[in-house]
Amino acid sequence: MRRHHRQGLRPGIEQDTQLMPWLIADSVLFEASRFLGESLPTGWADWLDARAERCYAKHAHFRRLVRREGATGRGYLFRFFRHWLAGRLRRERSDLFRRLPKEYGVGAPLR
Repeated sequence: MRRHHRQGLRPGIEQDTQLMPWLIADSVLFEASRFLGESLPTGWADWLDARAERCYAKHAHFRRLVRREGATGRGYLFRFFRHWLAGRLRRERSDLFRRLPKEYGVGAPLR
């Protein structure tokens, strides 16, 4: 996409790629809420988005993963968000964390 079309995008992941981390964060939070049958705080999606932007700004390896071609970069963001959400659930809602499949902690989707 030409640069002038992307000027309204936030700096970082959104401007460098075609990904919208805030939308992926919402999807991951919805996926977990539906699986658990519990509402999770909507602010956690903002936390996931902000964490991804911090990692993107500070870690070259993370940037390389997210910038991969096709759906690969998007897939990595989904995996990281699931992993981070599992960690937060483990710390703050261990009752819900124990109901998640073990693979969720390494980024596997919920079925």
